[in-house]
Amino acid sequence: MKKGYLVLAALSISGFVGAQISNHTSIYRFNPGVKDAPITTIPGNPENTNRGGLAVFYSEDFDAGFNGWSSEIQAGNVGFKLTSTGHQNSPTNTYQIPPLATSTPAQWILLDSDADGLNGVNEAATFTSPVIDLAEAGVTVGTYIQIEFDQFFPEWQNDRCFIGVSTNGGTTWTEKEINIGVGREARPNPERISWDITNAVGSDLTNVRIRFRWEGNWDYGWQIDNVKISELYEKDMTIMGVYRNVDDGLMYSQVPQAHAKPMTIGAILKNIGHVQQTGVGFSYAIKNPSGTTVSSGTANANLTLDNSDQDTIFWETGFTPSELGAYTVEFTVVSNQGDDDITNNVREDNFYELTEFGYAVDYPLGTKDPIAFWPSPDQGETALDAMFGNLFRFAGTDVVSALEVEIANNPGIIGESIYTIVGYVPSGGTDWIYNGINEFTITADDLGTVKTLPLQGGYSVNNQTLYLFMVGHYGWGDPT
Repeated sequence: MKKGYLVLAALSISGFVGAQISNHTSIYRFNPGVKDAPITTIPGNPENTNRGGLAVFYSEDFDAGFNGWSSEIQAGNVGFKLTSTGHQNSPTNTYQIPPLATSTPAQWILLDSDADGLNGVNEAATFTSPVIDLAEAGVTVGTYIQIEFDQFFPEWQNDRCFIGVSTNGGTTWTEKEINIGVGREARPNPERISWDITNAVGSDLTNVRIRFRWEGNWDYGWQIDNVKISELYEKDMTIMGVYRNVDDGLMYSQVPQAHAKPMTIGAILKNIGHVQQTGVGFSYAIKNPSGTTVSSGTANANLTLDNSDQDTIFWETGFTPSELGAYTVEFTVVSNQGDDDITNNVREDNFYELTEFGYAVDYPLGTKDPIAFWPSPDQGETALDAMFGNLFRFAGTDVVSALEVEIANNPGIIGESIYTIVGYVPSGGTDWIYNGINEFTITADDLGTVKTLPLQGGYSVNNQTLYLFMVGHYGWGDPT
């Protein structure tokens, strides 16, 4: 059986650059409207590491089983169940739904709509806790409390996810819908979800139940673990993620000096405290390769965020990097109400480098994800033909001399062919045109190295066109 894979490095203008991982500016050759297209994920945060000693009043990791929780199906045949492996992926599909990257991996909860459901059949299911006596656990009236849990959830077409709390034995429920419009690409794994239930519980502390509720119709599914009821701060803002060097929706980690542009930065800000926050924004400091602050300011969008709400601010700094080397952007969330826990208010991004020639979308610098038998996930199946690459906008005219790709250290791919290809949409056009095709053969000397793939005669680019540079292969058969 022949087994091989590629790890694509970033693109190059006359020079070497580092490797890359998947991100929102990467382009795969598949139809994103097809359910069995590949799903991309990004590392998540399994726990709020900046809890500052806040109390946990109830926790369940399901490692010992349901432990009093009950699973019920109201419609269809899909319900919540225990798992230690995650989704039952079909080896014939090009997507593979990953298992929840939980910190307690013995067992967790899974609703597997894709494997257990049927196309066209509506699904409804609930997963409900036993009665929880929060008063006995130490909660008093006036204590701010929240539900927390880890999840992995890729959204498809008909799925809806709810979390709820009841204080009368499940007769009535206060619910919150989550995961609305999150899509399926670049989903955090795991993703930490929290919801303030202080007002929903009120003074009824002795008869609390919490519930997860699903509605769907042959979607992907929902994985859940490490459910907690815990204390939360009255005022608490945090930064969930940051963007740096955003260029019309594209985000680069390495830019050639000749193509530097004014930096646009951004941050995802979330209210994880009890009270509403107003005047939400962020301050920033951009530091040059020597660590000197070269630009600073405040992106004050005057957002208003209730508990568990989040929003994204993008800000044009007006600063254009000029020195070769790595830059750092430091973000600090600001609001009118202040913050009881400042340990999670600052986030730093140091994944932007001004280079002599290299242009890259990799994030973060120096890391990489292998493309193994992509898009065929089953290594016992034939690997289909595939292309992978990135979109680029250039600041001016130039000539791209080469692409670079890291070759796996795998003798099974010696003699296989790979190729470069460039796509663009002409001015006034709507369809992609592809050219710049050059073929290369993998040799024994290429294994485990970064292979430079020259573009014969160079490829001329300008600042009026969006370009797509890719490396591809024709499909590697299984001789057995």
